[in-house]
Amino acid sequence: MNILPFSCEIFMKTKNLNFYLKELDEADKILIIKTAERLYKKKKRKELIDKLNKRAEEIEQGKYLTHEEFWDRLER
Repeated sequence: MNILPFSCEIFMKTKNLNFYLKELDEADKILIIKTAERLYKKKKRKELIDKLNKRAEEIEQGKYLTHEEFWDRLER
């Protein structure tokens, strides 16, 4: 149940982050920036983990280069 009289999604669409940053004191701005950094790092970490998991599946299926194939491709 939404206890707010408006949808947060709609409200965020009408206001941008700069509006809020102008109104906050320095300590709150730092908190928001640190939170944004953590969310960004979490997103990047998830992307990397997904790539590693995909590669692990490919290796399990035998989709990898031999030592010779690897170096042959580098020489081209």
